[in-house]
Amino acid sequence: MRWVIGVRIGGVAGLAMVLACAVGNDEDGFSSAASLGGDDAPGTSHGSVGGNEGSGGSDDTAGAASVGGNEGGDGPMPPTNPDEACNGVDDDNNGLIDDGLGEIGCGVGECANIVPACVAGGMNVCQPMAPGVEACNGLDDDCNGAIDDAVAPVECSSACGSGTQACDNGVLGTCNAPQPSAEACNTEDDDCDGDFDEGVAGCRVGVHRSYNASTGEHFYTTSLMEAQSPGFTLEFENFYYLYANAQPGTVPFNRCWVPALGMHLYTTSANCEGTTFEGVMGHIGTSAFAGATTLYRAYNPSTGDHFYTTSQAEFNNAVAGAYVAEGDAGFVW
Repeated sequence: MRWVIGVRIGGVAGLAMVLACAVGNDEDGFSSAASLGGDDAPGTSHGSVGGNEGSGGSDDTAGAASVGGNEGGDGPMPPTNPDEACNGVDDDNNGLIDDGLGEIGCGVGECANIVPACVAGGMNVCQPMAPGVEACNGLDDDCNGAIDDAVAPVECSSACGSGTQACDNGVLGTCNAPQPSAEACNTEDDDCDGDFDEGVAGCRVGVHRSYNASTGEHFYTTSLMEAQSPGFTLEFENFYYLYANAQPGTVPFNRCWVPALGMHLYTTSANCEGTTFEGVMGHIGTSAFAGATTLYRAYNPSTGDHFYTTSQAEFNNAVAGAYVAEGDAGFVW
């Protein structure tokens, strides 16, 4: 659409000049229309610069963006010299040419622009600034009339995982990545430090390993005193750990007695593989989770000793000697 701009010449009201000012279409929301008169400008509220006397315009201007404003505001200044015309002449004989003719504005958001209404004796045309890419900054960067719209969430992370930050009132909000919490006995790394259930009192129980040189038996017990019973030499204190109570992915690890051999057997078998059940030492993992390691099992047919170790090298060395590999007993910590 096009707008007609009225101008006062030499203090006599009238239309001395008609400016066909190109205005943006409905897609860009920009307006460069302006009036440079005082109370003689009819219906120029669409992008009006000339004070606040306009009669309002037609219904099709509803919602149109405007940079214009009243004196003292952030918009373009209205004309202040009714006796001057935009013609390159000092009409009011004050020594200044085309002075006091105000400014015109156009564009919305960061595209808003304000320029002098008259340049080199001719009416100026306001061109909006070029739109940018929308960012989270409380501004309308792409000049579509909306602030911080369609700003994609920013990826973020914590020690426990990844998340995103959404734009909130011009700034990035709190990262929604999972946060560390106090460690609990649950086979989880709650504090996200790479360890599981560490430092939780009573969560796991240590198993000590002793050796009886006379019988050739390797003895495993949760009692440090029992591990140092007469005839036994303590080899490792807290050789490995079991969960004291049942956890997901664990089963009871039983201590059994083999009367025929006078030695012990340790197994997940509920009937102790046909031997005598003495008690549950703790709970052993059925897979390598929560930082668990393999507990290897071997058997010495000449002595009847059941040997358990977390060391692959020690297991291989035993099997290379008098022991027979019996597979994995389970997974321990």
